[in-house]
Amino acid sequence: MTNGLNVRAVLLAGMLLPAALHGQTQPPSQSPAAPTPRLPTTLRPEQRETLVTLGRVWGFVKYHHPRFVQAGANVDSALFDVLPRVLAAKSAPAALDSMLAWLDAMGTPTPCTTGCVKVPVAAGPGVPANGIPALTPVTAALLPSLEWIHDPAVVSPTLSSRLVAIHAARPAVAKQHYVGPASGVRNPQFTNEPQYSETRLSEPALRLLGVYRLWNILEYWFPYRDLIEPDRVAMLRDAVAGAWSAAAIPDRRNPLEDYQRVMLRLITRVSDTHANIWSALSARPPGGPLLVPVGLRMIEGKPVVSAVERLAGDTSPSLEVGDAVLAVNGVSVESLFRAWTPYYAASNEPTRQRDMASWLLRGAEQSVSVTINRAGRRLTLTVKRGAATPSAQMLSLTHDLPGETFQLLSPEVAYVKLGTLRKDSVNVYLDRARDAKVLVIDNRNYPGDFPIYTLGGRLVPKATPFSMFTRADWSNPGAFLWDGGTTTLRPITPTFAGKVVVLVDEVTQSSSEFHAMAFRTAPGAIVVGSTTAGADGNVSEIPLPAGMRAMITGIGIFYPDRRPTQQIGIVPDLVARPTLAGFRAGRDEVLEAGVSRALGRPFRLMRPQ
Repeated sequence: MTNGLNVRAVLLAGMLLPAALHGQTQPPSQSPAAPTPRLPTTLRPEQRETLVTLGRVWGFVKYHHPRFVQAGANVDSALFDVLPRVLAAKSAPAALDSMLAWLDAMGTPTPCTTGCVKVPVAAGPGVPANGIPALTPVTAALLPSLEWIHDPAVVSPTLSSRLVAIHAARPAVAKQHYVGPASGVRNPQFTNEPQYSETRLSEPALRLLGVYRLWNILEYWFPYRDLIEPDRVAMLRDAVAGAWSAAAIPDRRNPLEDYQRVMLRLITRVSDTHANIWSALSARPPGGPLLVPVGLRMIEGKPVVSAVERLAGDTSPSLEVGDAVLAVNGVSVESLFRAWTPYYAASNEPTRQRDMASWLLRGAEQSVSVTINRAGRRLTLTVKRGAATPSAQMLSLTHDLPGETFQLLSPEVAYVKLGTLRKDSVNVYLDRARDAKVLVIDNRNYPGDFPIYTLGGRLVPKATPFSMFTRADWSNPGAFLWDGGTTTLRPITPTFAGKVVVLVDEVTQSSSEFHAMAFRTAPGAIVVGSTTAGADGNVSEIPLPAGMRAMITGIGIFYPDRRPTQQIGIVPDLVARPTLAGFRAGRDEVLEAGVSRALGRPFRLMRPQ
């Protein structure tokens, strides 16, 4: 595992942009863009349902038929070829016949006779009653979901037989034309996807293509497909309807934003903090390029000001650390969050609220009315907004202690924060901590380096596994195989002899979560805090029409006993959260709770304001 790009170089696109996880790769090549057919601007209900079926058939063929998997035929052109005929069909059976004729025209694959691809054996996440069986490279954590190709309620008998034949003849490959393993950990890399300019979004076929491309990638190449909402076809159905009508009104001011919001709603339903339309975050509410330069974090269910950066020359009333935001422009925070939820992708609700809070005071106007609770008094202030500078955007990103990377909080308690820890400094800091009874490792941030083995090795007395992975099966789209091994810390002497406390909360995401998995294996270690972001594993980038870029988690991350981390996050041994009173008093109650547990007596540290 490598930590890939530095988070500080990429997080300006949004809260903790996941490209900085363990690695992110760019699609290396693309096929030429295809012309789209002329199509109706509105759809009848039966046509919408036909397009849902077409999207499933098209995606299945894209990732199973040798014509596209190996020969590299332009799959977008194939869609644009059949689309008018499907929409022109007078009935649902006639539409299915059009799809069948389309498949017949592209040719039936030669039936496999020897060395045929086999579906792997299932061994899903979790610990079975009879213990953990031996895992092999063909043991699957997740199997393809292809029951629909046999379902007469979805496809006709003749179309079903054709799809079954294509599946049986799928080629054994180390990579496909449109997807293959990235270097290193081999998360999916989506290649040869044609690009289309924003000016072509007036073409409904192109908008539909974007939905089909994203939905089928989720269906076949997302390692946590089983954690998506149960009715994934409903997701496709809603996105098809939204995409077809998006940008269809000639005088609409921003057709790109209409389409971006359709795609945001689709990917939000994946429930993966890494999964987002990262190039379209500006289309999320509240919109606008300006922000109030403050950090906001959720405390006791309210966005609370955690840091303030004054605008140059601004002498007007401003927000202060400890202010709890109650309403914006007269609308309660609760109402805003309910309206915004469909556009904020996250693995769990604490992380969604983290991101909504960080964008709460954005907008297009130069000032905004903010109602707050300040030490028990309800106030309404008119607060100025300014440009979204890098420093202003970073105010919400960490919850660790201010000051140096390493600190001796007392003769008994050493502290190190992961966000600024460098691998080459670990030994120096642990030498300074050798007489401490407690080492606090603060993961309420994102690592700027990857000290997981250098620091983790100093915490364990023997080789200690801490994770295992699942990876895509390129010959069985939709299957994810157990990697067959574990990621292990190797001891490095001298071992820290005291107790280890690992601090986590909602800003602990991806690589930070991975580090927490390792550090908690130290003998007697305790993880203290609250729900983490629940998104671990290398991210994969997805190119979409109009220059849009999505990402998803590309590999599965599990504990060695196959317990999951996705959506759940790193579950604390001791749940501790800040209180509004404690935060206003300058305390770090999460740190205090962890150290108190480790020492066996109360510990109090005043956090500087």
